[in-house]
Amino acid sequence: MPASLTHTTTFQSSLIAGVISAAFSWPDTASSPWTVRVLWYSGLFLSLASISIATFLSMVLLRLSSYPDSCEIICGILGKLDGRYGKDSVLRWKPRKEQLYIWQLPRMLLTGSIFEFAIGLILMIWEMARLATFARNSNELKVRVS
Repeated sequence: MPASLTHTTTFQSSLIAGVISAAFSWPDTASSPWTVRVLWYSGLFLSLASISIATFLSMVLLRLSSYPDSCEIICGILGKLDGRYGKDSVLRWKPRKEQLYIWQLPRMLLTGSIFEFAIGLILMIWEMARLATFARNSNELKVRVS
């Protein structure tokens, strides 16, 4: 993941963390099922982990790029020589599988936090709609089920 993508991931994770944190201030959050709060807290944790890992990877790229032979160092860390030659008779690099996962980890954590927030929101709306069907005569009815 290049440095610009780590900055984008950090920014998006910060936005998601802000959205999840703001969702806890909704008045119906306290009366929602415990699974909603568990999903939102774990989504917040994943978002914060994504921010910290993306920041760390960005710092690694920044420090490695300060060396005069930075391209060779970065290629050596991220991959290994394949042993085969490409079109232009140059040895090809094959990426290491663990490096692919490490550099995609902030994106995967961000995706997980978005899914957990969305599932928690769906569960909260579902529970409110289910309770609203029992209280049709109440003046506090906020969700209409047709």
